[in-house]
Amino acid sequence: MESRGTGVRYSEVSEAEAIARRLGDAQLLCFALSARFMQTFTSAGLAADRAEIGQELITTAFDADSPTSEINGRLIRMQALCAVNDTSSASTKPMR
Repeated sequence: MESRGTGVRYSEVSEAEAIARRLGDAQLLCFALSARFMQTFTSAGLAADRAEIGQELITTAFDADSPTSEINGRLIRMQALCAVNDTSSASTKPMR
């Protein structure tokens, strides 16, 4: 799902996310959410979207029993909140 500047893959990410949700597969959804995060750098002003993705990834990681995805979600959320100068929220542990 990562294009490294060779193209936008948002439609593929959306499809992967929809499949994961339809299957109820939390591990797959964590992977798809991480892929969606990688597609949120196409323009400025998407930090709020990244913060939401991070929060959902944290929540989903608990269902998937995936500490790696939880850490990824926390880092995504922290980076995104710092980008919008919300350091207070960024330094607070989010609830699952």
